[in-house]
Amino acid sequence: MGAALGVLGLGLASILYTVLRPAVLRREVVVTTAVCPAEARARAVAFLERNRALFPNLRYLTIIDYTRPSFERRLHLIDLKANRTQSYLVAHGLNSGGIYASEFSNEPGSRKSCLGFFLTGAPYQGRNGETLSLTGLEKGQNDNATARAIVLHGAAYVSEETVEANRGRLGRSWGCPAVPVEAAASIIEKIKGGSLLYIHGG
Repeated sequence: MGAALGVLGLGLASILYTVLRPAVLRREVVVTTAVCPAEARARAVAFLERNRALFPNLRYLTIIDYTRPSFERRLHLIDLKANRTQSYLVAHGLNSGGIYASEFSNEPGSRKSCLGFFLTGAPYQGRNGETLSLTGLEKGQNDNATARAIVLHGAAYVSEETVEANRGRLGRSWGCPAVPVEAAASIIEKIKGGSLLYIHGG
Protein backbone atom coordinates (compact mmCIF):
# COMPACT_ATOMS: atom_id res chain seq x y z
CA MET A 1 0.00 0.00 0.00
CA GLY A 2 2.78 2.38 1.01
CA ALA A 3 4.70 1.55 -2.16
CA ALA A 4 1.59 2.17 -4.26
CA LEU A 5 1.05 5.56 -2.63
CA GLY A 6 4.69 6.38 -3.22
CA VAL A 7 4.39 5.56 -6.91
CA LEU A 8 1.18 7.60 -7.11
CA GLY A 9 2.92 10.52 -5.42
CA LEU A 10 5.81 10.37 -7.86
CA GLY A 11 3.36 10.23 -10.74
CA LEU A 12 1.52 13.33 -9.53
CA ALA A 13 4.81 15.13 -8.97
CA SER A 14 5.88 14.30 -12.51
CA ILE A 15 2.62 15.60 -13.93
CA LEU A 16 2.84 18.79 -11.90
CA TYR A 17 6.44 19.33 -13.02
CA THR A 18 5.47 18.88 -16.65
CA VAL A 19 2.59 21.35 -16.31
CA LEU A 20 4.41 23.95 -14.23
CA ARG A 21 7.90 23.77 -15.74
CA PRO A 22 7.08 25.84 -18.87
CA ALA A 23 5.63 28.58 -16.65
CA VAL A 24 8.80 28.62 -14.56
CA LEU A 25 10.94 28.82 -17.69
CA ARG A 26 8.80 31.62 -19.09
CA ARG A 27 9.22 33.65 -15.92
CA GLU A 28 12.99 33.51 -16.39
CA VAL A 29 12.71 35.60 -19.58
CA VAL A 30 12.71 39.30 -18.77
CA VAL A 31 11.91 41.91 -21.41
CA THR A 32 14.29 44.84 -20.94
CA THR A 33 14.93 48.18 -22.62
CA ALA A 34 18.17 48.42 -24.54
CA VAL A 35 20.06 51.70 -24.56
CA CYS A 36 20.05 53.41 -27.95
CA PRO A 37 23.66 53.15 -29.13
CA ALA A 38 25.47 56.48 -29.36
CA GLU A 39 27.02 55.45 -32.70
CA ALA A 40 23.61 54.80 -34.25
CA ARG A 41 22.17 58.08 -32.97
CA ALA A 42 25.21 60.01 -34.23
CA ARG A 43 24.87 58.47 -37.71
CA ALA A 44 21.15 59.22 -37.85
CA VAL A 45 21.49 62.81 -36.63
CA ALA A 46 24.32 63.46 -39.10
CA PHE A 47 22.20 62.08 -41.97
CA LEU A 48 19.26 64.18 -40.85
CA GLU A 49 21.36 67.34 -40.74
CA ARG A 50 22.79 66.70 -44.22
CA ASN A 51 19.37 66.01 -45.72
CA ARG A 52 16.98 68.25 -43.78
CA ALA A 53 15.04 69.18 -46.90
CA LEU A 54 13.93 65.55 -47.30
CA PHE A 55 12.22 65.43 -43.90
CA PRO A 56 9.13 67.58 -43.24
CA ASN A 57 8.78 65.95 -39.81
CA LEU A 58 11.96 66.97 -37.99
CA ARG A 59 10.61 66.47 -34.49
CA TYR A 60 10.93 62.69 -34.32
CA LEU A 61 13.77 60.33 -35.08
CA THR A 62 13.33 56.55 -34.93
CA ILE A 63 16.24 54.17 -34.47
CA ILE A 64 15.84 50.39 -34.62
CA ASP A 65 18.88 48.65 -33.19
CA TYR A 66 19.11 45.16 -34.66
CA THR A 67 22.40 44.51 -32.87
CA ARG A 68 20.30 43.76 -29.79
CA PRO A 69 18.28 40.56 -29.12
CA SER A 70 14.58 40.51 -29.89
CA PHE A 71 13.57 40.22 -26.23
CA GLU A 72 14.80 43.78 -25.69
CA ARG A 73 12.92 46.96 -26.50
CA ARG A 74 15.17 47.98 -29.36
CA LEU A 75 13.04 50.47 -31.27
CA HIS A 76 13.86 53.91 -29.91
CA LEU A 77 11.47 56.74 -30.74
CA ILE A 78 13.31 59.98 -29.99
CA ASP A 79 11.46 63.26 -29.50
CA LEU A 80 14.20 65.66 -30.56
CA LYS A 81 12.28 68.69 -29.31
CA ALA A 82 11.63 67.34 -25.83
CA ASN A 83 14.85 65.27 -25.73
CA ARG A 84 12.85 62.23 -24.63
CA THR A 85 13.07 58.62 -25.79
CA GLN A 86 10.41 55.89 -25.72
CA SER A 87 11.47 52.32 -26.47
CA TYR A 88 9.42 49.42 -27.84
CA LEU A 89 9.71 45.82 -28.91
CA VAL A 90 10.19 45.40 -32.66
CA ALA A 91 10.34 42.29 -34.83
CA HIS A 92 12.89 41.41 -37.48
CA GLY A 93 12.47 39.28 -40.59
CA LEU A 94 11.83 35.54 -40.46
CA ASN A 95 14.99 34.73 -42.40
CA SER A 96 17.17 37.30 -40.65
CA GLY A 97 17.75 35.10 -37.61
CA GLY A 98 16.27 33.77 -34.38
CA ILE A 99 16.76 35.80 -31.24
CA TYR A 100 19.27 38.01 -33.06
CA ALA A 101 19.01 39.48 -36.56
CA SER A 102 22.23 38.57 -38.34
CA GLU A 103 21.33 38.46 -42.04
CA PHE A 104 19.85 41.31 -44.06
CA SER A 105 18.69 41.73 -47.63
CA ASN A 106 17.25 44.19 -50.12
CA GLU A 107 15.92 41.38 -52.33
CA PRO A 108 12.20 40.80 -52.90
CA GLY A 109 11.00 37.51 -51.46
CA SER A 110 13.93 37.20 -49.03
CA ARG A 111 11.77 37.68 -45.92
CA LYS A 112 14.77 39.38 -44.35
CA SER A 113 15.03 42.79 -42.73
CA CYS A 114 16.94 45.53 -44.53
CA LEU A 115 19.15 48.18 -43.00
CA GLY A 116 19.76 51.88 -43.46
CA PHE A 117 17.87 55.15 -43.69
CA PHE A 118 14.16 55.38 -44.49
CA LEU A 119 11.68 58.18 -45.03
CA THR A 120 8.30 57.65 -43.37
CA GLY A 121 5.22 58.28 -45.48
CA ALA A 122 1.48 58.42 -44.94
CA PRO A 123 -0.43 55.93 -42.77
CA TYR A 124 -3.11 53.69 -44.24
CA GLN A 125 -5.29 50.79 -43.20
CA GLY A 126 -3.64 47.54 -44.25
CA ARG A 127 -4.30 43.90 -43.45
CA ASN A 128 -2.43 44.43 -40.15
CA GLY A 129 -4.45 47.51 -39.22
CA GLU A 130 -2.90 50.96 -39.22
CA THR A 131 0.27 50.81 -41.28
CA LEU A 132 3.01 53.30 -42.15
CA SER A 133 4.71 53.31 -45.53
CA LEU A 134 8.52 53.48 -45.64
CA THR A 135 10.76 54.56 -48.50
CA GLY A 136 14.32 53.27 -48.53
CA LEU A 137 16.85 56.03 -49.22
CA GLU A 138 19.96 53.98 -49.95
CA LYS A 139 20.53 52.44 -53.35
CA GLY A 140 21.32 48.73 -53.14
CA GLN A 141 20.73 48.72 -49.40
CA ASN A 142 17.02 49.32 -48.94
CA ASP A 143 15.69 50.93 -52.12
CA ASN A 144 13.47 47.89 -52.79
CA ALA A 145 11.53 48.55 -49.58
CA THR A 146 8.45 49.83 -51.40
CA ALA A 147 8.47 46.94 -53.89
CA ARG A 148 8.86 44.51 -50.99
CA ALA A 149 6.04 46.18 -49.00
CA ILE A 150 8.40 46.86 -46.10
CA VAL A 151 6.21 48.93 -43.78
CA LEU A 152 5.79 49.59 -40.07
CA HIS A 153 2.71 47.92 -38.62
CA GLY A 154 1.37 46.34 -35.45
CA ALA A 155 1.43 42.56 -34.97
CA ALA A 156 0.07 40.25 -32.28
CA TYR A 157 3.34 38.27 -32.30
CA VAL A 158 5.22 41.33 -31.02
CA SER A 159 4.52 41.09 -27.30
CA GLU A 160 6.07 40.17 -23.98
CA GLU A 161 3.85 37.08 -23.93
CA THR A 162 5.37 35.89 -27.21
CA VAL A 163 8.88 36.42 -25.88
CA GLU A 164 8.03 34.37 -22.80
CA ALA A 165 6.31 31.62 -24.78
CA ASN A 166 9.30 31.34 -27.15
CA ARG A 167 11.84 31.45 -24.31
CA GLY A 168 13.40 34.70 -25.38
CA ARG A 169 12.54 34.97 -29.07
CA LEU A 170 10.03 37.48 -30.38
CA GLY A 171 7.76 36.58 -33.27
CA ARG A 172 9.14 37.46 -36.70
CA SER A 173 7.82 39.27 -39.75
CA TRP A 174 8.43 38.90 -43.49
CA GLY A 175 10.92 41.76 -43.27
CA CYS A 176 8.83 44.55 -41.79
CA PRO A 177 9.69 46.29 -38.53
CA ALA A 178 6.53 45.15 -36.75
CA VAL A 179 5.66 46.66 -33.36
CA PRO A 180 3.16 45.81 -30.59
CA VAL A 181 -0.45 46.22 -31.69
CA GLU A 182 -1.28 48.46 -28.75
CA ALA A 183 1.61 50.82 -29.55
CA ALA A 184 1.32 50.98 -33.34
CA ALA A 185 -1.17 53.86 -33.62
CA SER A 186 0.76 56.06 -31.19
CA ILE A 187 4.10 55.42 -32.89
CA ILE A 188 2.67 56.00 -36.37
CA GLU A 189 0.92 59.20 -35.34
CA LYS A 190 4.21 60.67 -34.15
CA ILE A 191 6.58 59.62 -36.92
CA LYS A 192 4.32 59.79 -39.98
CA GLY A 193 4.67 62.44 -42.64
CA GLY A 194 8.35 62.49 -43.48
CA SER A 195 10.50 61.65 -40.47
CA LEU A 196 13.73 59.69 -40.48
CA LEU A 197 13.74 56.03 -39.48
CA TYR A 198 17.17 54.40 -39.24
CA ILE A 199 17.64 50.64 -38.96
CA HIS A 200 21.03 49.96 -37.42
CA GLY A 201 22.88 46.69 -37.85
CA GLY A 202 26.26 47.55 -36.36
